[in-house]
Amino acid sequence: MIRRLLYRSRQAYEFGTDDLLRLLLAARRYNGAQGVTGLLLFREGLFMQLLEGARTDVEMLYARIAQDPRHREVEMLQIADGVERMMPGWQMGYAQAPQIDGKDVFSGLVTDAGALQLLARAGDRSSGIAATMRGFLAGEGAPPAPGVATR
Repeated sequence: MIRRLLYRSRQAYEFGTDDLLRLLLAARRYNGAQGVTGLLLFREGLFMQLLEGARTDVEMLYARIAQDPRHREVEMLQIADGVERMMPGWQMGYAQAPQIDGKDVFSGLVTDAGALQLLARAGDRSSGIAATMRGFLAGEGAPPAPGVATR
């Protein structure tokens, strides 16, 4: 069984391209050593990340992320078990939603097209995780900004 965990968080401070690149490189090294795969999405100061692997490895990694000072408002969205990985071979894929003018937020980082293709094909076997992630990139499901009243 593969454990899938999807969470969302807000960046604790303004990330630059170098900051995000360091985060991705460290995640890929760590995840590769732990047998964890996944996909990190970024949009408007928000992260959404899918982690998948052995149950204990995924849950321990999520606990580390929840305590990481680079993240705040960490919220687990979904947790499910599956037979196969959604992101096989991707120690940490990356995708970002473009800004309004069509330019990437982090111009030095390229969206992993192969990972997005896997996300698009995940369909029903993903327990709704793929649809949630596609919606996030499309601008759906953003939590309110800090200090903004909600009704």
